Amino acid sequence: MLGLKDELAVYNGQYLVPDVTLGRLTRVALEEVDGTLQGAVFRHSSGYDPKGANGFTAGPNRMIQGPDGSYYLGHIGVGGLWRIFGVPGEPYTGLQRLSFREEAQRPASFNEMVAMRNTREGFEVEFFRPLEKAPAPEVIALRQWTYIPTNGYGGPEIGAEKLTLRSAMLSKDGRRLRLAVDGLRDNSPPFVERNGYSNRNVGWVVNMRLTGLGLWADQAWYTLNKHRGETSKKPIDLDAGSVSRDPMKYAEGVYRSVCVACHAIDGPQLVGPNFRGLYGRKQKVISRSNGLREMTVDEGYLVRAITDPLADQPEGFPPAMPNPELLNEEARALAKWIMSLK
Repeated sequence: MLGLKDELAVYNGQYLVPDVTLGRLTRVALEEVDGTLQGAVFRHSSGYDPKGANGFTAGPNRMIQGPDGSYYLGHIGVGGLWRIFGVPGEPYTGLQRLSFREEAQRPASFNEMVAMRNTREGFEVEFFRPLEKAPAPEVIALRQWTYIPTNGYGGPEIGAEKLTLRSAMLSKDGRRLRLAVDGLRDNSPPFVERNGYSNRNVGWVVNMRLTGLGLWADQAWYTLNKHRGETSKKPIDLDAGSVSRDPMKYAEGVYRSVCVACHAIDGPQLVGPNFRGLYGRKQKVISRSNGLREMTVDEGYLVRAITDPLADQPEGFPPAMPNPELLNEEARALAKWIMSLK
């Protein structure tokens, strides 16, 4: 947790979290609503910089605060997924010291979102420095979605909805922007269930983007478990962003949210095979039923690899892929999208 003085004291009580793959720090601002912890995530630091002047030389995954008040970041990993963006030739280990600038050294123009808090009407956004005036409604974009956790890695957005901004009011000191938002959902019915899994106890993610304000980072992601006001009881539109509406777009979304950690499209090989050029390739596999054999990667193989990953395990790769619990039509859409990567 941060414990800071002068202007930076607004960050006190927040958390910094290293992100090894993106090579940056994210910042978490929590609050408690009716005994439930929830809050927002913000991008806090710059990304990768091989010289270490404006970012990190590798992906940080260990961090401690030293007796001098500085933060010491350890970049500790191996190849593949644990190398920043999986880029070969770039270091995946190292040690860096991160210190705070003195108040006089900070640019007078610097501003960012410090916190995002739930209110009965919607949200209150706190800024590091005052805004001159309330932003126009068209620069405030709000959307929400939920997901269904499984034994796989992540999952696609479910029930994605654009939210309606009713009003935006700036406090007299310009530091707090109060947003009245219609249609918010939290961890209350209706729930979504499929394949024996549910979004019960997951809540909804609210993504807010503020453009044109000159902020250091223009987005926040708030996980709404308990809303202080009334929640939407409308049926969830499961067709929004679904495979039936746009199969290829849906499949690309599944890749970004589920597959990207282990399967690259271009560039270095990660934990699993690269997707580009995979279709039509000769692949030796360890088959559950027939032992070691050579197969051609066709549509049937891809669908089977998605729905039953260990049925035909590619030789030379760890048997680590979990079942993403996709429906058959979703698995077929993902397979066709992979087939298009030539």
